[in-house]
Amino acid sequence: MFNKIGVLALSIAVLTASNTGLTEAAAKINAGSKCSKAGQTSVVASKKFTCIKTGKKLVWDRGILILAQPVFIANPAINNYEWDITITNYQGSISPGLEFSYSFAVDGGMWNLFSRTSVPKEKIVVNQAFNLLEIKVAVSDSNSQYVVSPQFQRQYRIKIVPPLTIMPSDSASNNPNSFPVTVTSLLGVQWRNEPGYYIGNTPASRVLFRWPKPLVENLRGFVIKYENTSSFIPPCDLSIALCEGPKRVDSRTYKKVIKDPSTEFVTIDGLAISSSYEFTLFAISGGNSEIEEISLPSTGFKIFVLTTGEVVPEAPTGVTVG
Repeated sequence: MFNKIGVLALSIAVLTASNTGLTEAAAKINAGSKCSKAGQTSVVASKKFTCIKTGKKLVWDRGILILAQPVFIANPAINNYEWDITITNYQGSISPGLEFSYSFAVDGGMWNLFSRTSVPKEKIVVNQAFNLLEIKVAVSDSNSQYVVSPQFQRQYRIKIVPPLTIMPSDSASNNPNSFPVTVTSLLGVQWRNEPGYYIGNTPASRVLFRWPKPLVENLRGFVIKYENTSSFIPPCDLSIALCEGPKRVDSRTYKKVIKDPSTEFVTIDGLAISSSYEFTLFAISGGNSEIEEISLPSTGFKIFVLTTGEVVPEAPTGVTVG
């Protein structure tokens, strides 16, 4: 019994001495303290120190923080092609020079770099149809450290088809205060011809549009793009035996900007009587630029309207309507 107790006591003493030695050794490794061999490295409390030569002395440098593997939470918006990414193990402890790279891949394809920012938070907007979505985040610093997170995956039985989108430019994606401009063509739009009116002595039509409030985050407003598609055939010029083909009545494209995101209907007036119009309605979200300056896609859900010739007020004196 005595021998066993003696051995146990000796073991505890050795372990204690060993741990004390390690603690003392670690305590000696700090910026500017002496070291024995140039190039030697040591890790203490998540910091990597390197032995360097300063003058004739060998000392430990200031050390660099060892980057941890990013851990993030991915929360989809209701539409599943917009994802809020939050890196949980870098919140509140951001060191100067850290950069976070956000990437996604669809259906096992190539990885797309969405953005690089100094912020451990991002909204990824996927601008292509997919069944399988993968997301990963990397963190890097000025010391050439680069650590990548585990991949996040979400499989869908039904293909996710995002709306028409305009992705951020390279300069915008590197700006943490900027995010993509999303231009969504509105579906389920209702329209009707409203009673006509006069612009001076000229009769005109107006059309009312109403749409369901879109489920779009950061909604900034709406844009309605429209043009008169009616045409006419010029009379033949028999003197030169020339017969021209059909020409557009009005070749201009018009745009109405609605900056109030709560708007759910609008009346477009100033339209020609008994003319065929093509309208495309867009919801705008995200971005920093003026809505008027946003380039709208050439394709989208289009509505064709034939304006009526109904003019309710009496025609002005001397004007014949027929």
